[in-house]
Amino acid sequence: MKQIQHQMGFPKHETVIRVELIKTVNGDPAVYILSSEGEFLHTITNGFAIYHCNEFFKGFGFDVNVKFETYGQYGMLIWKINELIKKKNK
Repeated sequence: MKQIQHQMGFPKHETVIRVELIKTVNGDPAVYILSSEGEFLHTITNGFAIYHCNEFFKGFGFDVNVKFETYGQYGMLIWKINELIKKKNK
C-alpha cells in the first residue's frame, strides 16, 4: 500500500483532480483527495470528520445529495462526485 504524505485541511475545489474512498494502512475508511496542491487524506471514522468531508463535497456545487448513510452508500457518492470532477476537468 502506498504511503501518502498528506496535507492538513482541504484543497481549493478548482485544484482537485480525483477523490476516492480508501482504507488506510490501519484499515480505517478515509477520503483521499488528489489535487494540484498535493495529496490529502481524511479518515472518516466519526461524525465530525464526515461532516467536514460533506461540507467539502457540497462546495463543488454539483447537483448531488451529499449525506452519509453507510460506508457503501458514501463510497458510491464519492465515486459519483469523482466522475463529475473528471467531466468538469475535461
